[in-house]
Amino acid sequence: MLDFLASRLSQYWADYLWRVADINGGCGFVMYRGGSVVATVTFGYDLAGQATDSFIVRNPDKLARLTL
Repeated sequence: MLDFLASRLSQYWADYLWRVADINGGCGFVMYRGGSVVATVTFGYDLAGQATDSFIVRNPDKLARLTL
């Protein structure tokens, strides 16, 4: 899953600034463009600690509390 994000989605989001962040108690990314937060990417894990899901939030209302 992380390979997919790194190899595929990063192509589309290459002009965004990516910052690793603690989001809702887990590791994720906050993505910025033009000084504004435009998305977050977080992950779901199985019992073995392997990433099994990715969650991308782009809703401006949900992102409003995040800052650069």
